[in-house]
Amino acid sequence: MLTAAERSLYDLLVRLSGVEQLGRARIEAALPPGLTLAQLGVLGLLVKEEKGSGPLELARSFGVTKQTMTTTVARLQRSGLVDVCRNPADGRGKLVTITWEGAAVQRSCMERLGPSLAITADRMPLDLADRLGRVLEELEQILAA
Repeated sequence: MLTAAERSLYDLLVRLSGVEQLGRARIEAALPPGLTLAQLGVLGLLVKEEKGSGPLELARSFGVTKQTMTTTVARLQRSGLVDVCRNPADGRGKLVTITWEGAAVQRSCMERLGPSLAITADRMPLDLADRLGRVLEELEQILAA
C-alpha cells in the first residue's frame, strides 16, 4: 500500500506522462518526415553549443544512455545534419557538431512550431513556463539521485 506522499508522487508522474504525450504530439506534427523529437532536441542543443558536444554529455543532457544517444547521433549523421569527429581536446572521445543543413532544419522546425505554440502560450500566464521549468528541474534532480 502506498503512503499518501508516495501516491501523490505517483499521480504527479502519471500526469506528467500525459502532458509529455500531448506536448510530443504537438511538436511531432510540425516535424519533417523521418525527424524525431529526440533528434530535434539534439539539434537544438547543438545550435547553442558552438564548439559541439560529446555523446556522453549529450546523453546526460537528455537523461538517456550513451548507447541511445549514439544511435540518435548516428541517424542525424546519416542524414547530414551533424558531423562526428575525434575530439581535439582529448583525442579519444568524439565531438558532435551541427552542420549548416542541421541548423537550417532546426530553424525551419522552430518556425513551423511557432503558430502552434503561440496558441497555447497565449492561454498561459506569462511566467508559468518558467516557474514549471524550475520546479521540473528540481524534480528531475530528485528522481535522478
